[in-house]
Amino acid sequence: MLNGLFRVRKFVQDDAHIYHTEDQMEDIIQELLQLCDRVYKTFGFSYHVELSTRPEKSMGDPKLWEKAEATLKKALEDNKVSYKINPGDGA
Repeated sequence: MLNGLFRVRKFVQDDAHIYHTEDQMEDIIQELLQLCDRVYKTFGFSYHVELSTRPEKSMGDPKLWEKAEATLKKALEDNKVSYKINPGDGA
C-alpha cells in the first residue's frame, strides 16, 4: 500500500555516515555516486550536485580535508557529473 505517500510533498536526505579506512575512500565514493545516480534515474528524478569545501573554522587534519575534497571532485569528474563548488560550506 502506498497510501502514506499521498501526503509526501518533499523528502530530503542529504547525508550519511559511512565508516571506512582512508585507503577505501575513493572506491566507496565512486560506488555511492553510481548508486545514487542509478536510483534517481530509475525513478526519473533529476538532481544537482554541490561540493562544499572546508570551512574556515573546521575540525580535523587539513590534509585529510584536502584529500577528501580532491577525492570527491575526482569521483564527480570521473562520472561526468556537473557540480557547483560551495567554498567553505562543508561540515
